[in-house]
Amino acid sequence: MKTDKIYYHILKEQLKSQKASYEELLSTIDWQIFREKILRRDQYKCTNCEQEPTEYSYGQHFQKLTSEEKTQLIILNEIEYNSRKPDLIFKGRAIKHRKAIPITKKVDNAVVMHVHHKFYILDKLPWNYHVEDLTTLCNICHTDFHKNNKVPFYEDERKLIKLDLTECPRCNGEGHFDEFKHVYGGICFYCKGAKYIELMGSYR
Repeated sequence: MKTDKIYYHILKEQLKSQKASYEELLSTIDWQIFREKILRRDQYKCTNCEQEPTEYSYGQHFQKLTSEEKTQLIILNEIEYNSRKPDLIFKGRAIKHRKAIPITKKVDNAVVMHVHHKFYILDKLPWNYHVEDLTTLCNICHTDFHKNNKVPFYEDERKLIKLDLTECPRCNGEGHFDEFKHVYGGICFYCKGAKYIELMGSYR
């Protein structure tokens, strides 16, 4: 624990003394703690479509069932169980094998939760915003948002001057790709997570 504290203290001092890429800023413990706070507030659901994240296991994506789906599966399992013939006879008694009731369902595409900034302020660290300035979006809604909208970028806290920055042409200002999450967290190799052409190379 002591080593971790020293490491993060050094990292924080390095970020203060030199320009850091947005990718590096999002790898800090400061951002991870703040991100978790937003996710917990939004109950780990997309605030737009209310989807929950899928789970990745054995090369497949699974989604938790709703209570209604679980109830329906229990009823169907009971009907199937009661209608089956005995599978074996043990000491004169018929025994049926009960099938396990699944608690997840397989899905084709992953659903991942993103913490989305509603606006940006130049030179402001990602975790130094108010919690109401961020929201949780699933990867699908987040991608759609960036395709159809532009996140406002202000010069300072007063929000009087809006900067006209050019979004990265490869990621549309999203900064990463979920389909490549297994490679360096899916960070956009073109803008290195900076999201805007003018900020490529250094965030601060």
